[in-house]
Amino acid sequence: MLYKTVGSSFLAIWVFLGGCVAVFGRRRWRADRNCNEVVYQRMLAKLSMD
Repeated sequence: MLYKTVGSSFLAIWVFLGGCVAVFGRRRWRADRNCNEVVYQRMLAKLSMD
């Protein structure tokens, strides 16, 4: 149980950073909004998978 929680937290952070970096690299001026959208969509997909 604890391991899964830690793993999910790490995955969320990794996905967040990965999404931000990918968006920052492409469109810097819209990075904040796009990054939040990417993270939100990925987290929704992960929650629906569980």
